[in-house]
Amino acid sequence: MGHIHVRDKQTGHEYAVPEHLFNDEAHEKTGKPVRDAHGDLVQPKFRTALGTPTKQAAKKASESGQKAETEKE
Repeated sequence: MGHIHVRDKQTGHEYAVPEHLFNDEAHEKTGKPVRDAHGDLVQPKFRTALGTPTKQAAKKASESGQKAETEKE
């Protein structure tokens, strides 16, 4: 049983899955190697948004009324 390297269409995460679990609706083949230099399966690569807050996080913060402290004594 082999593995393939995929990108999750919903989250953007990249990881290796067994071939029989590949779902064309949920995954996109990346063509990247599934094994590292030691022969182990590659570690997952999680997609993160750096430097910009997500719309949901910004909305949640504005709804809660939280504000950052700007002055310290």
